[in-house]
Amino acid sequence: MDPVDRELISRLSQPVRAVCLPTAAGQESPARIAYWSKLGLHHFEGLGVQVEAVSVIDQASANNPEYAAAISKMNFIYLAVNPLIFTRRWQAAWPGKPSYLSWQRAACWQGAAPGQ
Repeated sequence: MDPVDRELISRLSQPVRAVCLPTAAGQESPARIAYWSKLGLHHFEGLGVQVEAVSVIDQASANNPEYAAAISKMNFIYLAVNPLIFTRRWQAAWPGKPSYLSWQRAACWQGAAPGQ
């Protein structure tokens, strides 16, 4: 993943601000949600990128205005584990459509398991 992410990072306006969303882990335990979040944080910190994890794990958290505001400010949105869970169920539910705001700023969206 490092070579792919480094290439994507090089194409974004600086500073790159990444957010890790443990989307599919919401169906797992709190320990697994923390595990996937920490894995994403470690991955991007190792690439020298500002990063935070936002626990968008279900429809309620996807509708959290604070989470939506945080995500809308990022330019690298990393859907940890399973992007289909997020895109099919929650994207339209977000107030203010942060996904659209991010695309307007030429943000990068990626979905995969960090560290694999």
